[in-house]
Amino acid sequence: MAKPELVTSVARSKKIVSTILMTEEPVAVIALTFKTNAITGKICLINLHTPALRSAKVFDVYRNPKLVLEGELHRLFQAEKLIKVIHDSKDSCAQLHKEYNVTFHAVFDTQVAYTLQMEEKKLPPRLILFHDMYRNIVGTEQRTFYFAMKMAERSDGNLWTKRPLSDEMTYALSDEVVSLRMNLYPQVLSSLNERSLGEFETRCALAARGFRKTRTSMTSSKKQRPHSEPQNLRIDHLQAAILPNTRPLATEHRK
Repeated sequence: MAKPELVTSVARSKKIVSTILMTEEPVAVIALTFKTNAITGKICLINLHTPALRSAKVFDVYRNPKLVLEGELHRLFQAEKLIKVIHDSKDSCAQLHKEYNVTFHAVFDTQVAYTLQMEEKKLPPRLILFHDMYRNIVGTEQRTFYFAMKMAERSDGNLWTKRPLSDEMTYALSDEVVSLRMNLYPQVLSSLNERSLGEFETRCALAARGFRKTRTSMTSSKKQRPHSEPQNLRIDHLQAAILPNTRPLATEHRK
């Protein structure tokens, strides 16, 4: 895997954005992940991968917040013809709008796809972490760097504000966003039910604005009163294949 590039200058950010927007691919797709300060909720790093670039890019918006507007990252987020693949976009998109007044368009949310798939299999809608969904869908584990940083995140809420970023940190960021684009996205895309595409697009658009919609409810990125846990259900083998490692929607603000 090519070493990820750490981007801190406005000029370099603008050049990367221009390269992506000028791509000649019939359907342009980028994957995005976000790292936030667990204490303040502010976005520290925006990580990006697309075949149009030689390596994953790590935009250090904690060190230089100007990357989003002056560095023109917002052009990628708002481009209607550029698909943004994100896992569980709701909170990240809401936070980006809060900090920079930028609204996402054309989001492909793998969390939304998984929740919808559960509903189609007559299961209550539930949430799943990226690495658990990756294991369930792709069938392999993430790389060592990724899991090392997940462990560090749990013990240090300020992890992504520490500078300089270590090689282990940047490679972990690269592992996650490249795996999302190259491995998880194609499989999720191929598994979508054509009859549900309209509903999927609606839910992704809502997630990009800080809302989560299911067949029975809609919640925002603001804290909600926990609902009662669903009753135990009898499940078949198809349901059992997608249920592991998920959690009820009521727990999303109690991670």
